[in-house]
Amino acid sequence: MGMFLLRRLTTLIPVLLGVLTAVFLLIHMIPGDPVEVMLGEMALPADREALRVQLHLDQPLAVQYGHYLVGVLTGDLGTSMHSGRPVLEMVAERVGPTFLLTLAAMVVAISVALPLGLISALKAGTAVDHTAMVGALLGVSMPNFWLGPLLLLAFSVHLGWLPLGGLDGPLSFILPAITLGTAMAAILTRMVRASLLEVMDREFVRAALAKGLTRWQVMARHVLANALIPVITVLGLQFGALLAGAIITETVFSWPGLGRLTVEAIQTRDYPVVQGCVMFICLGYLAASLLTDICYAAADPRVRLR
Repeated sequence: MGMFLLRRLTTLIPVLLGVLTAVFLLIHMIPGDPVEVMLGEMALPADREALRVQLHLDQPLAVQYGHYLVGVLTGDLGTSMHSGRPVLEMVAERVGPTFLLTLAAMVVAISVALPLGLISALKAGTAVDHTAMVGALLGVSMPNFWLGPLLLLAFSVHLGWLPLGGLDGPLSFILPAITLGTAMAAILTRMVRASLLEVMDREFVRAALAKGLTRWQVMARHVLANALIPVITVLGLQFGALLAGAIITETVFSWPGLGRLTVEAIQTRDYPVVQGCVMFICLGYLAASLLTDICYAAADPRVRLR
């Protein structure tokens, strides 16, 4: 297991470096001057030049990139151009709400996908199965920026049951978690169904049924353990996707998380904050991928030899 983890960690380093490099270059290619955004069009040329020197924007792009990499390695992500606060401090404040929202969305997705996929597999080809698959297709087809406002209008504006936005108690998690977890629930439902049907067609399942075990007993004792191995992979990768997809959901629900901070930083061309946010989102995705590999290797020892 130790060598397996070492190989996986070795492959994650160039991925993180590539993401950081791509984000650094792309954000510097966006038209506009961050100094003008901060000081306004009426600022004096001397003030603009002084601020540009202070932010190291007067240096060549390669030098700025070198400073950025050194800062990442030393834990110094720089200072926000807009607020003047350390980027690491700003990001640390927003990571918690985003992580909690992602966990809540994961709970919603698993709570819907596992029973629905199980019932759909047991009732394959019936009206129940077709209804579940149509529901899964609708779930995948509904984008966050449409589903979120629709839920807000229904349950917050018209009915007044839930908060309009922000993080203010447990009820604040309900609508954002449903919005973020719906698409994942649909994907997992189809994955659970397909995996269960594949395992249920194997000889050891037919042998267990021939011995007199009920279908539910075979499903609980033999099928689920084998069928959930590929589901673990999809689950881990989708967890990382939720972190990135939370940007839209957090913006819709005014959620004080990392995604909303990223949008605000892009609008103000706050280079250090954007780079810090993307780096943490990338780290979350890579951590989810590594945890998925560990779980997969624990469930199937053959994976460790690859």
